Amino acid sequence: MDSYYLHIKYYVDRKIRMSNDTFKPNKLIILIEVVIVLYMIIVALRIKQYNEKLIINYLEKSTVLEQTINIINDEKYFYYLTLGLISMFIFIFFSYFLIKYASVIGKFIILIINIFTLIVFLIVFWDPILFTATIGTIVTAGFIYINQD
Repeated sequence: MDSYYLHIKYYVDRKIRMSNDTFKPNKLIILIEVVIVLYMIIVALRIKQYNEKLIINYLEKSTVLEQTINIINDEKYFYYLTLGLISMFIFIFFSYFLIKYASVIGKFIILIINIFTLIVFLIVFWDPILFTATIGTIVTAGFIYINQD
């Protein structure tokens, strides 16, 4: 009877130790996720303020091509374009590793939070910064195609 009791005690102790060991990385994953989401919120707010400036200064006056040229010539445009693209790549990179090492329930929660955060960030980042980059790329590609021999 004593050996049976010791065997069960050993099994329970082992399960508790294993659950405590796997719980520590989950705390780290949650902390990293919170930091990344807060960083994305801060970047999105900065980009939103810059977007409002661009809309007031450039988007109410001219055609799409003129707007694109004016926005690209703005002194801080490439800074915010680079900031947004790098932030998205960092967000996606860390999201991949967080999902890879999270528990099953943690993966689902992190995936939902990250998809929502990325969609909100893209909505904020799209107009006019990414839209201008897209139009500029299309116009440049058109000029390159037309000027080919």
